[in-house]
Amino acid sequence: MNKQKIINLLEDAVSDTGYEIVHVMVRSSGDCLCILMENQETGTLSLKECQFIHRKIENILWEAELWSNHWTLEVSSPGLDRPLVKPAHYQRFLGKNVQISLKTPLEGNSSVMGCLEKTNAQGVIIQTDKNEVFLVEWDSIKLCRLVPEIPEF
Repeated sequence: MNKQKIINLLEDAVSDTGYEIVHVMVRSSGDCLCILMENQETGTLSLKECQFIHRKIENILWEAELWSNHWTLEVSSPGLDRPLVKPAHYQRFLGKNVQISLKTPLEGNSSVMGCLEKTNAQGVIIQTDKNEVFLVEWDSIKLCRLVPEIPEF
């Protein structure tokens, strides 16, 4: 399964539909393609939208001969702990708490959690709850996720 070829094909196919591909993952078993998408207008994805997109994507992959009966396709919303993948995602969620897994440790830590303060050409600036400020370079980010904000009742 050629992940980058699939991403390019699908981004072209959905670009005019009002949906955005947030993240594409191939499970470690190699037989499951997981696509996180959202409605660009609402920032969500309903079950009905997932079904519609699933059928559309599956047809596109079959036509491009990039699909097999042996694989599973999952389409879902990014969820509360959505990954931030593109620079535009980081910009959109400035001021929100994130957890960043790092490719190489930063000051002895393999991850950093805090408020996403700003982005620049070098990377993202995070302020921890201990008021420590870190510049995390783009190339050192393995995975960045929002920390869900769950209101107290």
